[in-house]
Amino acid sequence: ENIDAEAFTSLPIEALLDESSAHLPDQTQIPLFSSRLERWHSSVLLAYWQAAGVLTAELDGLLATLDLSDAPAIVSSSDLLATGVLASQHFDTMRSIIAEPLREALTQSTLEWQLLSARYEIVRASEKRALGRVLPPVNADLTEHLINTFIEHYLGSLAIEEQLLRTTAVQKGSGSILEVFQ
Repeated sequence: ENIDAEAFTSLPIEALLDESSAHLPDQTQIPLFSSRLERWHSSVLLAYWQAAGVLTAELDGLLATLDLSDAPAIVSSSDLLATGVLASQHFDTMRSIIAEPLREALTQSTLEWQLLSARYEIVRASEKRALGRVLPPVNADLTEHLINTFIEHYLGSLAIEEQLLRTTAVQKGSGSILEVFQ
């Protein structure tokens, strides 16, 4: 249940952009664009950090319904993770739990993205007319992409925590939960 909050504050901007907007950090010809893109990035990371607490609070209920019928194989395997089972069984449920709180947390970043994409569209149209160069269009709303990215990153962070639990050596008889995985 413990997700390192730092995992959400260290995501690079490239991890948050979808395929249509992946080229935006390279748009140096647009005045103030990079600083506004950075502000959007910071706003998304703050929303992610806030949403992580919401999803973690709901995780107990999901874990209670998790079907770990092959638990011994999962524990003894270095390739299988309980987090993978959680993802396969409850990805859609996790998405429905976090979608609305994350949309609310992303309100500021959504406004910033709308300004960014509008400014980009102006430059895109002017470059097409003046230079005959066609810049690719960008997605006007990244909310759904950001929700999916959040859940994928959350599950990835949870998998890292699970791997740490499985691989951290503990002394026998220490009473640590880590003994379960030794």
